[in-house]
Amino acid sequence: MKNLFLLLLLTFLISCHDTDPDPVQKNVVSFDVYVAGKENNKACYWKNNVKVDLVNGTNIDPKKIIVENNNVYVFADGNFWKNNTKYDLYSYLGLPSNSKLQIRNFYVKNNDIYAVGTLRGTAIYPIEHCYWKNGVKNVLFTQTNSNTGGYLTDITVHNSDVYVPVIKYPAPNNSEIGYYKNNNYTSIIQNNSLAHGIESNTNGVFMVIHDTNAHTSYYKNLLTNTNHYSSSGGRVNIVLDNSDIYSFFGQAYYKNGNTIPINNPNGYNDITDLKVLAGNTYMICQMLSQAGSLNIAQKVFINGTETQHIVHTANNVPSGNAFTSVFVVQN
Repeated sequence: MKNLFLLLLLTFLISCHDTDPDPVQKNVVSFDVYVAGKENNKACYWKNNVKVDLVNGTNIDPKKIIVENNNVYVFADGNFWKNNTKYDLYSYLGLPSNSKLQIRNFYVKNNDIYAVGTLRGTAIYPIEHCYWKNGVKNVLFTQTNSNTGGYLTDITVHNSDVYVPVIKYPAPNNSEIGYYKNNNYTSIIQNNSLAHGIESNTNGVFMVIHDTNAHTSYYKNLLTNTNHYSSSGGRVNIVLDNSDIYSFFGQAYYKNGNTIPINNPNGYNDITDLKVLAGNTYMICQMLSQAGSLNIAQKVFINGTETQHIVHTANNVPSGNAFTSVFVVQN
């Protein structure tokens, strides 16, 4: 009887152990992970490791993936897909084919599609610095000669208000940074600073500002005019997760100003994209080796655990493979 009791107890413990998911699965089981990239020189994306080839995507490099209301948007230079229907960006924006378009970023909110960048004709000037909403152009400022200039860096929408950071030059101390809110300009600072990424949620509209002299960065909440989490480094991106503020640069990411270095034992330390949802981190990290030959590979990590792997270049030979952007939604 004693041996039977021990056998039953052991069986119960083994059964509990086998059905208990690992810590990663406990945290992320209710999230869908989308990764944009290419394989064999064909644009595609993966949903939870299942690949979807994009229509007419040969020799096109996806730049960004966004998923909203079950719609999948994949953006590239000159093209984008919505639910795997391909659109030519010049046609979508109503532009002549000989115009010069440079898009700095894409954004989707309430299924409205935003793009921010510059537009000019065949001449160098004038250059229109603008954003588009569903193909409708909004010119924020026009550069008419080489003595004045600047560029828009990013875009976000908060309560139907459109925010666009900008760097303008020349200014009394080399450059001026500010932002447009619904086409109205507000100057923030005039010195050797740079305006970078911007993101918004219910807690505010946060913009990354980098002081090139001090080599420090911080986040400014444009709604409250308050600064948050100053630290060293050249952060250019911003990721919001409820009240937590993240960014990444090089071989580290930052959470509320605290530096979290990446120390992967196999050399996958360079972060190329990061998303955070409900405290879970999703990142694309790259390994580069130049010991006699160039080898580049990328991996997707969820909470530090590898979930996908792709080889970009092996022995100096490009493979036509890449991970470029990650996005996460709660299902």
